[in-house]
Amino acid sequence: MDVSARRTKCNKVGITIEHTIAGCSSLYESASLRQHNQMAKIIHQQTAIMHKLLNGSTTLYYRYKLELVLGSTNMILYWEGSIVIWEKVDCNRPDMVLIVRENTTAPVIDVAVPLAHNLTKTEIKKIMN
Repeated sequence: MDVSARRTKCNKVGITIEHTIAGCSSLYESASLRQHNQMAKIIHQQTAIMHKLLNGSTTLYYRYKLELVLGSTNMILYWEGSIVIWEKVDCNRPDMVLIVRENTTAPVIDVAVPLAHNLTKTEIKKIMN
């Protein structure tokens, strides 16, 4: 059977590995979210370790249990919290926000895990939102 003539689960003609892994709307939602959350969890753990919000934790990344809020006297790391600001924005729920009290900054960390063919589109989407 000709592989290119098959229909995918989302009823599009043709099949490529890129479409199956990252482009198929039927498969994308669950697989992409799971991959995104695993990567974001690793970044969360490493950020918390780097800023000494975890007390010398040596937990392996796949056993790491996320906490919604980690804090110390000069920093707070929020996981998936909404940001309340004075004007309406479409996207106000980044993956992480690190509030640094000593210099009153709050870096926003928003994770994307695209394949190579989606890289530019994903980068533009993250910057615009």
